[in-house]
Amino acid sequence: MMTQAPGGSPAVAVLRELAQGERRVALVPGALAPLLDAGYRVLVESGAGEAAGFSDEEYRAQGARVTGRAAAVGEAQVLAGVRGPVSETVTALAAGTVVVGQFSPATDPAMVTALAEGGLCAFSLELLPRITRAQSMDVLSSQATVTGYRAVLLAAARLERFFPMLMTAAGTIPPAKGFVLGAGVADLHDEHHVRPRRVGGGLERDPRPVVRRMPLLGEREACARERQQGPRALAGGAGGATGRRLPG
Repeated sequence: MMTQAPGGSPAVAVLRELAQGERRVALVPGALAPLLDAGYRVLVESGAGEAAGFSDEEYRAQGARVTGRAAAVGEAQVLAGVRGPVSETVTALAAGTVVVGQFSPATDPAMVTALAEGGLCAFSLELLPRITRAQSMDVLSSQATVTGYRAVLLAAARLERFFPMLMTAAGTIPPAKGFVLGAGVADLHDEHHVRPRRVGGGLERDPRPVVRRMPLLGEREACARERQQGPRALAGGAGGATGRRLPG
């Protein structure tokens, strides 16, 4: 059970992410108002938002208290993170503290064990049911959008030709063709499906039956003969493609 600090309102702590290459922050300054209006205090470790482009001054301007890591952990009744907390933080948190983030319990059982042994109440956001009431907490779709957008930009930068069709006085350059493997979360129209067409390229889609749900606008299936293979067991994932034809 979450306990309140004596003589004060409950505190939500936001720490700087320590995982290598992790630039995200659990709470941005613009997201603090609902917590403050609900009576929470927000404690932000100094420098927590720098890698994401948010200064300590921006957090202070929105009503957060910027402090050291130890002080934030010591006062926290709720700890918000992008990834799971490091072992030193888990040990320092009081029993009953609510920890919110992405803990990858299927691939990091040690994290789950540490949280349980510390008496912490953990919410791993990637496991939230994908229902209407939980859409505002859906971290999978939001991050898939960012990943898909970035993937297309990287592919375009590496491609040794233009993405869109260009008609010039010297002739016509045909559009590039994109080939997308996978269908994203619950077959949403993810950025990696939509973005190639927005920059003028063509799109061919993963033909495997488990991946295929509904046609996406402007794409075509890479190999219709894959349909003859029949659906593979969901438990086994999408399985391998037969390789009858690669997009030309």
